[in-house]
Amino acid sequence: MKVILGVLAKELVGRHLHKLAQVLGESLHITSEYLAQETKVISAVSRVESLEAKNSKLKKDLIDTMGEANAMKEKLKVMGGDLRAERQLLVKKDE
Repeated sequence: MKVILGVLAKELVGRHLHKLAQVLGESLHITSEYLAQETKVISAVSRVESLEAKNSKLKKDLIDTMGEANAMKEKLKVMGGDLRAERQLLVKKDE
């Protein structure tokens, strides 16, 4: 009877150890997948921060360029007015 119980106990322990090894393997797999996903998230966050910085710089550059364009428009208006005034002077001179 002791032999039967000993064999059953060994078989039972073997099954439990096998199940424990399976669970540990699955836990290691899940952990490695989690770490891989965490690495991807860190990389994505870094790229987003970089793109936000580029976007901010581009917005600033656009605002600066629009300001320069407006300043040039004003200069063109003044130059156009000056040109008209010179034309009128030339027309009056020719008369």
